[in-house]
Amino acid sequence: QQLKQQNQQQQQQQVSSFNSSNNSSSYNNNNNKQPPRHKGKWILDADSKDFLEYPAELKENLRQEKRKRLAEVQQQMKFILESDDIQDTHGHWDCCRQSQYHSECIS
Repeated sequence: QQLKQQNQQQQQQQVSSFNSSNNSSSYNNNNNKQPPRHKGKWILDADSKDFLEYPAELKENLRQEKRKRLAEVQQQMKFILESDDIQDTHGHWDCCRQSQYHSECIS
C-alpha cells in the first residue's frame, strides 16, 4: 500500500512537472524528456496509469519479456517477405555462400 502511494506521488510529480514544462517556449520533439508543444495536457490511458504504478523491478521484467516475445514472433514470421523483390528473399549465392543479396562475391 505504501509502495503504491509512493508510485502515485511520483506519477503526480511527473505529471505536474510535465504540465509546468508544457508552458516552456523551447521544445524538441525528438527528445523524450521534453513534451511536444500542445495547449492542453497529456491524459494517460488507464492501462498506462496502471503500468506506472507497478514496482520498478516488475516493469523492467515485463519490458524484457516484451522484447523477448517480439523477437520470437519476428523469427516465426521471418518467412513472410517484405516484398516480392528478389533482394528481399532469404537465400545464398552458390558461388560464395554469401547470404545477403547485394553482398560482394568472395570466391
